[in-house]
Amino acid sequence: MITNPAHQSINQLAALTGKAAQTVRKRLIGLEPVEKRGAAIIYDTRQALPLIYEAGVGLADANNYEVEKARSEKNRADKLEMENAKTRGDFIDRADVIAALQKSFAAVRAKLLAIPTKAAPVVITLGDIPLAQRALKKFIHDALDELAYDGVEVDSDD
Repeated sequence: MITNPAHQSINQLAALTGKAAQTVRKRLIGLEPVEKRGAAIIYDTRQALPLIYEAGVGLADANNYEVEKARSEKNRADKLEMENAKTRGDFIDRADVIAALQKSFAAVRAKLLAIPTKAAPVVITLGDIPLAQRALKKFIHDALDELAYDGVEVDSDD
């Protein structure tokens, strides 16, 4: 039994305050104990009691509050920065990028699938493999040339 009223264990502080030992332990996280005696962790009562009675705000909770407040402020600043970038035109919405890529891939697919239909009547009449290869190469290059123009005007002021 610890006799010094200025130094109490978690169980003694719990009995003194009427709080559960687990609650006392949680509220004292971050407070340095004055000593350890076996399994008992001894705290300075003058430092421990205010933390126990402060509506659940111990040193660790106060630090967590500051961390969460800083995180929240950073998130707000990041959101504002993204909104400003979007307003300036420096930011492209993800949905717009996905839609443009899907449209481009669909065009590539359609052009590639159309080559056999366009090329077959020409290739079948050639009768010579090198001529057929040249004809197919021309159809492929024509399709690629059509795909190369995406309809987006490039600003040449840079």
